[in-house]
Amino acid sequence: MGDNPFTYRHDLVPDSPLVAVALRIAQGAHKGQSRNKADPSIAYISHPIMVHDLLRHFGIADDITLAVALLHDVLEDNLRYVMDPDKLVYELSLGLQDAGYKDAEEIAYYIYDCCEEVTNAHHMTESKRHWQVDHVGQMSYIAALIKIVDQMASALCHINMANTPELEDKEWLSGQRYKNMNVVLAAQDDRRSLTFWGNLYKVLFDYDMKIIYADTPEAADQLRHDFSFERAVEDAKKLKKPHIVQPYETVEAMNADIIAKGVISVDFDKKGNICSYACLSNPLSDKSEPRNQASIKLVAGLEATTLERRVQVGHREVVNKRMVRVNKISPPIAPNDFLQIARAADAVSFNMQTFIYDKGRELNAGRPR
Repeated sequence: MGDNPFTYRHDLVPDSPLVAVALRIAQGAHKGQSRNKADPSIAYISHPIMVHDLLRHFGIADDITLAVALLHDVLEDNLRYVMDPDKLVYELSLGLQDAGYKDAEEIAYYIYDCCEEVTNAHHMTESKRHWQVDHVGQMSYIAALIKIVDQMASALCHINMANTPELEDKEWLSGQRYKNMNVVLAAQDDRRSLTFWGNLYKVLFDYDMKIIYADTPEAADQLRHDFSFERAVEDAKKLKKPHIVQPYETVEAMNADIIAKGVISVDFDKKGNICSYACLSNPLSDKSEPRNQASIKLVAGLEATTLERRVQVGHREVVNKRMVRVNKISPPIAPNDFLQIARAADAVSFNMQTFIYDKGRELNAGRPR
């Protein structure tokens, strides 16, 4: 492989008692889990350790940040912690007390809060997932930093790996990379201190995509061989501001027009066309949705303000998780066409799927094959 100082390792020498406690909990939580289906010998703990190593490489020595790096997937990947989130707080508090920390419980709760911000757990409701992405720019600094470096570690992992089942599914993986890139850019928000981290991930993202779409396995292997982490760092330093990759340039331009009309998020196929979108269902008119006074009140309030304010999917009063509906578009629609359709749709009633489906087929039918 090329110049990549971040390889898989399953242990480290902690810099502080706090990091030692976090490492011990993370190792126990991820015990028996594998990072790579094609090579079970690569234990999952190698991923949070790589996130830790990336932070240390760039001079991040704050032990709370490093502890969150090691624990960031615990609430997502271990059923014991999914079913009982307080377990993490308890184990951290106990370990820190044994290590002599007087404010052990306060530190434990702070670390837990940061981990929860980063978590994208499988048990989350769809509305919670959309809310998390929509509000990622409001994350605490530590959570936003870990979110970015987490994706950097994943990109480095894919650059390292050759011929794995994950890499063979190009459509899924490239879609995930686009989604992750959007999350990273949102996490940067206007905080200049995160710009370098986001730009470095952007450089790694681009290289990862070159490998995924290489013409031959041999060409992909050559790209892996030629990769230089230090060169990637230098390229990132040359970027003066976050650079959004396609197709998210289009999404950013559409946000004011579409998301305010009830579209929460969109998904792309490998050609950059929109193949599905998520929206709020209207409990007043959609008989398939259970009636819920809180959600009815929210929708009525949005209609009263002519949808000028952004839809808050994660609004604490929306207790009906079925308020969010994902609609597939077949055949997929170009982003600009989707924008045109959404502008003309009946946004006030949130009932756009039929209109989009019909108009989408009409647009695609008029194009040469």
